[in-house]
Amino acid sequence: MKRVQLFLLLCSCLALNACDNGDQVLAEFSGGQVIRDELRLAFTLNYGPAAESKATTEEQIQRLRELSLLRIQAIEAEKEGVPDSTGFKAREGVLEDQARLLTYQYIVRRDSSERPFQMMLLQGLTLSKTPPGAQPGETVSRTAEAEELMARLNSGELSASEIEDLIHQHSDNARYRWFGGYIDPICTSCATAPALAVFTDPVADMDSDHFVLVDQPAAVWLIRKLDEEEVDADDLRDVFTTYYRRTQRIARAYIDQADSVPMNARDILLSQEQMEELAGQQADRTIEFETQNALAARMPPIQRARGFEMFPAGNAARNGSIPALTSETPLFRIDDEIYTYGTLEARLPAPELSAQDRLELLHSTIIPCMLLENEPDFQQANDDDAYAFFYELRKSQLLGSLLLRDRLPPAVVSEAQAREWYDLQRERQFQGQPYAAVRDAIRSHLEQIEATRGLEALLTQLAQEYELKINRDLLEPNSL
Repeated sequence: MKRVQLFLLLCSCLALNACDNGDQVLAEFSGGQVIRDELRLAFTLNYGPAAESKATTEEQIQRLRELSLLRIQAIEAEKEGVPDSTGFKAREGVLEDQARLLTYQYIVRRDSSERPFQMMLLQGLTLSKTPPGAQPGETVSRTAEAEELMARLNSGELSASEIEDLIHQHSDNARYRWFGGYIDPICTSCATAPALAVFTDPVADMDSDHFVLVDQPAAVWLIRKLDEEEVDADDLRDVFTTYYRRTQRIARAYIDQADSVPMNARDILLSQEQMEELAGQQADRTIEFETQNALAARMPPIQRARGFEMFPAGNAARNGSIPALTSETPLFRIDDEIYTYGTLEARLPAPELSAQDRLELLHSTIIPCMLLENEPDFQQANDDDAYAFFYELRKSQLLGSLLLRDRLPPAVVSEAQAREWYDLQRERQFQGQPYAAVRDAIRSHLEQIEATRGLEALLTQLAQEYELKINRDLLEPNSL
């Protein structure tokens, strides 16, 4: 009996080891390698829960090449003493914060599928302010008509189907009128929510299902909230499927009863297969977009809670014009405390850093870290298993950028090359504009092409010198 138990235990251990292949070497080169767990981290950082669905074989090969070449550049930079250079020393102090931000972003995206989606279901009637045959910019008031319709809709005398009929008869929205006014489900907790707040905010706190009037420049909307629910990512498809089943049933009934139907009206009719496919696509897009923007979606409420405000001088780097800065120049405010350029200089004292460099690091690293300092996920980022990988990644990126800056020759474009490009693209791209008007843009474009070619040639050379090998036989599509 003991022998049987020992045999089963051994089989379990072997099976566990076979599944736990995180240490498997997927790319190797002279002086280093990339293992499977590191590839998983890179994909999760970019795609969150959708990592495997995005991991085509070609994408895995590309990512392995990028990670390998970053490490090769770091090795080359070490050989040339780049870590001792003033350029590296000037930026070394922010590497930990940058790695912490990357780890936090990884955590947010990794766990984004666990965050519920707040979905709101609306019904609306649209009255366009642009009359038929109107001149550009010409509008008419529809407020009185909207108020009259709203009174009928809110009278309590109409059934759900009668409300659908009223919307179908009066709405100017070419799509939703055939759906009885039912609007696609809206995620109010997603990064896209601010763009649709004009419709969701007026009804967000309403307990009743009464219509409210929303006056917009191009149209008057009558909107009501039908339902609001919290759903997991796994149930998001069902929300959209239910919506399409309901609206398709209504649309088919209206089209079948109509004496005449606009030619494009039948285009909204879907088969069962098309409904399921479209519902799946909308759910996937919602999850993917929210994963990609998970960090961006978290920042606005944090900024509001911390009283964050950016002053004009702080935005100078983004505006492309750096004003004269003194130690007293205010840059931003957090928690009622004003931070000046003197504060930034003390944080980044290296004389090699220009004002432009400092302001760029302010936006990319310093301010996000200050805003996130009270967030539990950010506080724990340094302790996450992924932190070491992202610190090494960020350090390799810095070493590589400094190495390439010294090794890549400046892109040179002759006047003859610029003129030749202009002659080839004169009509198609420049619509006959004179050469002098587009000369600088052409030279900039060609210099970018030349720089990209030079970079790729150098990276290819490094890959050959370090005998970079990607173990393609270990890669499977959509499997990490």
